[in-house]
Amino acid sequence: MLLCDFHIHTKYSDGSIELKKVIDIYGQAGFDAIAITDHVVNGDSSIGKLAHRFKYTVKEENFREYMDAIEFESARAWSKYGMLVISGIEISKNYISSDRSAHILLLDLKEFVSASWDYERIFLEARKQDALVVACHRTPCRT
Repeated sequence: MLLCDFHIHTKYSDGSIELKKVIDIYGQAGFDAIAITDHVVNGDSSIGKLAHRFKYTVKEENFREYMDAIEFESARAWSKYGMLVISGIEISKNYISSDRSAHILLLDLKEFVSASWDYERIFLEARKQDALVVACHRTPCRT
């Protein structure tokens, strides 16, 4: 059996801990694999605009820095703890209406994907990049 967590946020979005410390916490706890999946929040809603204002999102401008930091920490985690670290993001489409909102993990992504894109474009881009797509939050059903 493997001990894994594939939905982890750091200070790159709304997490309270720096990436290096997150790696050490999970490594010291004996995890086998984790994925760093900070938010990429849509900017076309009032909720999204707040996330951008308070820097609770990875943006296209800092995406490469984010990915490079994960790559560096991934090598350190493997060397120090034998722990696999997977890079990713959480596409966070936040609207007042739960019918329009969704959170989607994209794992092993290579290039930036915007949460402001429509769902079809997000999925097609993830597929093009051979990323793993995971629906990570369920919106309430209406009957």
